Amino acid sequence: MKKIAKTNLISFQKVLGGFFLTKENKVQKFIIVVKEFDGLEKFNECAMGLLECNPLKPFYIILQSRLRQSFLDELKSNSIQEFAKKVSQGETFLSS
Repeated sequence: MKKIAKTNLISFQKVLGGFFLTKENKVQKFIIVVKEFDGLEKFNECAMGLLECNPLKPFYIILQSRLRQSFLDELKSNSIQEFAKKVSQGETFLSS
């Protein structure tokens, strides 16, 4: 968590310990969290693991890349606070 605090995604309270989100943290786009934890490489790779995709002759699984792009768009357009609100209101879930 300290490593993440260094990226300014969360803040660290030195005196009492613990981590928290400042107002500035809450308005950051959620894509930043994904980038810091997992990286964004998977969003740019072929869904089949091929070196190159051919958009003129799409393989069945290419349809999954459209879903992936939609997910990426959600991450880019929603803040940490917006995702937290969706979770607390039951619109989305963090686990199955």
